[in-house]
Order: sequence, then C-alpha cells, then structure tokens
Amino acid sequence: MNLNRFKRKELADIVALDFGKSALKAVRIRNAKDGFAIVDAALLPPLSIPDRQSGKVAALDIPKHLNSNYAAVALSAPGTVAKLINLPQQPGAQNLEAQIREQFGVGDDYRIETDLPEGVRPRSGRKVLAAAMPEAMIANMLAATQSGPPAPRSCEISALAALTAYRKSSYAQEDDASCFIEIGEDSTYIFFTLRDKLLFLRKYDSGSGKIVESIINDFHVDRQTAANIMAEGAIDLSQLYSDALGFLVRQAAISRDFVERQESCSIGRIILSGGVASAGCLTSLFNDEIGLETKRLDPFGDLGLGAESIDREIVAQAPRFTAAVGAGIGEFKKE
Repeated sequence: MNLNRFKRKELADIVALDFGKSALKAVRIRNAKDGFAIVDAALLPPLSIPDRQSGKVAALDIPKHLNSNYAAVALSAPGTVAKLINLPQQPGAQNLEAQIREQFGVGDDYRIETDLPEGVRPRSGRKVLAAAMPEAMIANMLAATQSGPPAPRSCEISALAALTAYRKSSYAQEDDASCFIEIGEDSTYIFFTLRDKLLFLRKYDSGSGKIVESIINDFHVDRQTAANIMAEGAIDLSQLYSDALGFLVRQAAISRDFVERQESCSIGRIILSGGVASAGCLTSLFNDEIGLETKRLDPFGDLGLGAESIDREIVAQAPRFTAAVGAGIGEFKKE
C-alpha cells in the first residue's frame, strides 16, 4: 500500500520493518548496481500496532546503524485480509473496489489494494490478488513513526511481503510449480506459484503461537522461556510440532491435490518461511507427510543479498526476516 502520493524517487537505501508479536524485524537494504545488498539486520523489541483505534501508540525507536530516511513496513493482524479472487465482469476502478469489499466482507474502514498495474483495466475472469487492511492499523503505524526518520513509504501484509521475497528466489523460477508457506505467529498463508504466476492462496488462523502455547503448558514455563526453548532447539520438540501444526500439513496436502487437478501442473517442492521454519523437525514433518522435498527460505542467502556484515545469530534465524526483506526489495525500482 503506497503511502507516498507524490512522485517517488529511486532509493539509495531503505529500512524494512516487520512488526511481529515477538519481535520487530529490521533490515537495512542498500540499492547496488548489481542488485541489492544487506547493510545490517536485527531483532528489536516488539512494538504493538493495533488494528483498531488506539488512544496512544508507543514511538518507534530504530538504532542509528539500521536507520534510513524511508521505511517499508510489513504488518500482520487478524484484521488483515488477502485473497486471490476471480473477477466476474469488467468493472471500473470503483466497481472493482466495491466487489472486493463485498467478497472480503469489509467496509470503508478498510484500505483496499490489488496487484493490478496502475492504469490497467481488469479483465473478466482474471485472477486478482487483493488485500485489505484496517485504516485504524495504518493510522496507528503512522502515529508510531510520526517523529521520524524513517518516514513510512509503504505498508503491506507481512505474508504478502514474504511472497515478494520468495518470488525473487531461484525456487520460484523452476519449471514446475512450488508451494510457499509463510508461518506467522497467529496465521499461516499457503501459496502455490508457477514461476511468476500465483495459482492459489489460502490463509489459516493458526501459526507458530500454538507451539509456544504447547511448550508453556507442557513444561510449565512463562512465555519468554517458551520462546527461548523453541528458538534454541536443544530439546526434541518434533512430536509437539506435529501436534500443533499437523492441521497445516494436512491443509497443504489437500491444497496441493486441488491445485494439481485445477491447474494441470505438478508441485515439485515446498518452501517454508517464518521463524519456525528454522526447526529441522518441521521440514521433516512436511517432507514425510506430503512426500515432497521441503526446504526453508533463507532471504539473505537464497536471494544473493549477502550476509557478511550480519551477526551470525541473526543469520541463523534468517527465515524470520523474509517479510522484512520482501517489503524492502519491493520498494526498489530497478531499471
């Protein structure tokens, strides 16, 4: 969602911010002649951006080495919506927005965006990627950044930002189709793509937060300790992962069968993203249950952005930064 209505200059660099429940993921990206380069990345204390009207929102505080004049923002909340919709007719811009609002079941208190290029009229039967975000959530984000810099340049749903990063990877350029799964804390998006074409999108209100809750209940620890146990990987949590995320594995299998029949294609692989993707037992779970090669997306290495200047502990948690990286590189205009 473009937040700058004036002519946009080509960027030298940008700080990309993914506001998560457990941390604020920040990545500073530089525009280089031969592509993009990571300047630095960090996990910062979480900053809540409510999706409803809020009396006061805490101010954003970005360390100097990560800061830039502009920011690309990724947000996630139960109130955000994204769908791949079929257009039944050729509507004008206003009718298109009205149709999307009707399909989403949202009113004027939501901002609507689509992946249609500016000035292109939608065609009957065309699939359009549409997203809706509460205006109150955008207002709260702007309130948190009003003292700037950085000045927000764009704002999008975290899972769609992650999709941008995935589409820049070699996995999205294979001749057969791929399944990309972005697992957030409270929601999961399952995408199927064939090169540049998005074939399927489904959101589920279930994510890695279920694992944290299970650790809290099984080990009788607080939330922070549970998050540390999950991140460290010192304890075998494979059965817990299976119990907590088995539903998503089954949904991915069902969706694969549907997409292969509907699109007459073959799904060659599954790519996982999100902090929980770092767990080896999760890639094994998808691989064993669905029978497809399953890998995790490394938004630093797989996109060729380089990670030499980044702390090793951050590099080890690279899948947590997929949405931030996608939001950032999506803002650069390459010739």
